[in-house]
Amino acid sequence: MAEVCELFQITRQTVYDWIKIGKLKRHKIRSRVFFLREEVWQLFQQEVRADE
Repeated sequence: MAEVCELFQITRQTVYDWIKIGKLKRHKIRSRVFFLREEVWQLFQQEVRADE
């Protein structure tokens, strides 16, 4: 979670919002939340293109 926040320069709440709307998929193992690197990278590339 912290790495995703740092990469996108966003808050934890924004990550939760993205999960809620389906922009980012979380993978939960017991009480820990993970994000697949490939999915995060694809989203990052989309966000960079949107800013251009």
